[in-house]
Amino acid sequence: MVSFGALKWGGTSVGTPAALDLARAETLRYHQELLKKDSDATTIVVVSGTGKQKDSPVSEKNTDLLEQIVRGENVDRNVLEIKRREDRNASHYGLPQDFNAQNYQLLERYITDTNADTNLRYSRIVAIAGELLKRRQFAAILNLLQPDVAVEVNEKESGFYTTGGHIKASIAEITNEKIREAFSNPKYRGKIAVVAGFCGIDNGTGEISTLARGGSDASVLKYCEALGIREVPIYSDTMLRVADPAVVHYPETIREATYGEVAEFLGYGASIVAPEALDIAERNLIKLLLRDTFHLSSGETAVSVRGSNGKGNIKGIAACDNLVLSLGNLHLEPGEYSRVTDALKRYGIGFTAEAGDNRHSSLVPLDSSNGSFGVNLGHVVEEIRNSGLSFELKNATRIGLIGEGIETQPRALTALGQTFEALGLRLGTITKPENGIALSITTDKTYKGRVVNDLYSRLF
Repeated sequence: MVSFGALKWGGTSVGTPAALDLARAETLRYHQELLKKDSDATTIVVVSGTGKQKDSPVSEKNTDLLEQIVRGENVDRNVLEIKRREDRNASHYGLPQDFNAQNYQLLERYITDTNADTNLRYSRIVAIAGELLKRRQFAAILNLLQPDVAVEVNEKESGFYTTGGHIKASIAEITNEKIREAFSNPKYRGKIAVVAGFCGIDNGTGEISTLARGGSDASVLKYCEALGIREVPIYSDTMLRVADPAVVHYPETIREATYGEVAEFLGYGASIVAPEALDIAERNLIKLLLRDTFHLSSGETAVSVRGSNGKGNIKGIAACDNLVLSLGNLHLEPGEYSRVTDALKRYGIGFTAEAGDNRHSSLVPLDSSNGSFGVNLGHVVEEIRNSGLSFELKNATRIGLIGEGIETQPRALTALGQTFEALGLRLGTITKPENGIALSITTDKTYKGRVVNDLYSRLF
């Protein structure tokens, strides 16, 4: 029985010649290690479209540029910038001058095809100049260094099927079966099979489709699920750290984390891995190895069902800006608080509840599962206003201490109290975690950096 391995490269990791050099070397190293165990083993490599360019006059990711093109914004500028980036990569490796020409021709064709279905047109434009171009490019540069080691897998041969349209599509139920069928082909034995992340084939029309943002992460986890791969490295330009490097200088890397802990970090805005990919990993107990392409010697974060205890079960500090809905005059009538939470639920708004006293409380609205968050929150606010409750909707920062079993850690509560006392702040309400993972507070946005840094110095 042929064995399989998999890895995924994020957009920044395949965007420039310097990044591609690192990705190519690491991919070949991974594949050679796999072949030592099974000479017929296949390595599945999922690639994203080009990401941000640190040395470019245009800082957006290719996907951002492509979405502008779909909307008719900055079309000429963005097409030229995409071509500049990709032609530079091709030139660096001595690929033919017309190497990217076919993708460019299709790009131009669909840019001008304004009569096509909007969602299908979007999927074609984004995929052709993003993941599909990168798939072909990455397979080619692997073969330059080690001839015939890599095989480019066409999207219609990958077995990756979707439903629900051509944009923000869902993964079809038949995908696992189709992937297994596709990679049973002997031509992949002993090879590196390069596939495009984020893209699939619509199960109904047979046309190209695209998943939601972060779809490349979901793609590689789906290949792992289908082929029985038990762990997968995911390469990006960052690692999971105990605090945001933009707030704390040189925070240490979290070496081990549970799926639940990573989910909490994602809830605070971390973009280390896509939520759907994390769900697939947890459902199948697939270990994620989160690595920074540009700092491989710094180690990795291993994400699994169990993690080390860390600093007394406190893994990290997370912070994000949120709207906070502060309520007053509660308990004047029975059920007033419930009317507010019922209104949030009715409009599909998720929230966390901040504990308060007998007359005050606050809620942090997080997202909306049904339409526009802003519009739905506006309806909720109107209902509160009509109810006669005192309320304030304000911008604040939500700060969380994350770690399995954190509610049993007195160090966490002690550190919060000491930090607020040291900074001369009033310690507001503290939300104890329902899932036992994240202890959160809210504070004024202007104190975010000071609170996080002080907590970091006390806990780490």
